Amino acid sequence: MTTLDDPKVQAVLDRLHAAARGDLAFFVRNLPMTIGMLLGRESPPPAEQAARFKDVYIPISRAQGRFLYLVARSIDARRLVEFGTSFGVSTIYAAAAARDTGGAVIGTELEPSKRERARAHLAEAGLDDLADVRLGDARDTLRDVPAPIDLVLLDGWKELYLPVLRLLEPKLRPGSVVLADNIKTFRRALAPYVDYVQSGRNGYQSVTLPLKDGFEYSVRLFSSDESRSIGGRPVSTSRHGGRVRLRAGFFCPGGAHLANRTTSPIDTHGRDRHDEEAAEQGEAHPGTGRGGAAASGGGAARRWAWCAAPRARDSRPRGRRRRKRAR
Repeated sequence: MTTLDDPKVQAVLDRLHAAARGDLAFFVRNLPMTIGMLLGRESPPPAEQAARFKDVYIPISRAQGRFLYLVARSIDARRLVEFGTSFGVSTIYAAAAARDTGGAVIGTELEPSKRERARAHLAEAGLDDLADVRLGDARDTLRDVPAPIDLVLLDGWKELYLPVLRLLEPKLRPGSVVLADNIKTFRRALAPYVDYVQSGRNGYQSVTLPLKDGFEYSVRLFSSDESRSIGGRPVSTSRHGGRVRLRAGFFCPGGAHLANRTTSPIDTHGRDRHDEEAAEQGEAHPGTGRGGAAASGGGAARRWAWCAAPRARDSRPRGRRRRKRAR
């Protein structure tokens, strides 16, 4: 039995999800404010918003919570970071995954009373030893989170999604996952965030999942210190049918040419240290041959790029090369 299916954990989640249904009455009573938030009008400072919402749960749904748990388990997340703990519903899902992976959760909450109640709910579920819920502005409380970060959940004030992501970005490992809630509900306010992770220019592949109010699922393709490079040379990426096309076109150290290759994001950056050293030394990539045929057990996950035998570079313009081949 997983930690998430523990009756003790489920009892706490059942009660909190039931209590969260009362949020609707709050939003109805404060209809002008609700409409303004949905239309993306200028919001008051986060501290003022936190005080106004101190009795409102606004949690992720059960389906989102289970999805969070499954993603954390699937990538074996050891360090999970949460922006917007509130009453601790999402934190319980994350902490359940952390117990099963041997990890821990770092959360942050701006409202003191919410933080205390979240800690009480975690203790009731028997998960308080796995979660460090910090009090204060996330831009301060999450500044010293150590690397590497495996999974991030963004579910706090919408105007802070992008600043918090940029704060944590240098510590995200390649293959880490960022989940962001309320994408469709706060479409205008979150448009800059969605553009940032979906544009293909900032090191992510991302899609909005149809879970509750829109759940953005983003995969970090490479860490910041890689700087879109292989072997110290810049590499550009483009979105191509849900895959990433590497445009390397340079010579590996040792004189071998690094061939262009279309590969999936995890293929590109899921390689181990031995693979990187082989590329730096100009050796053939393990599991591939000159023609790209994989050795037994290699598979697509190992065919990210390879150094072929040294060859002369054709300096003619691309159009002239095409015409010669056509003749």
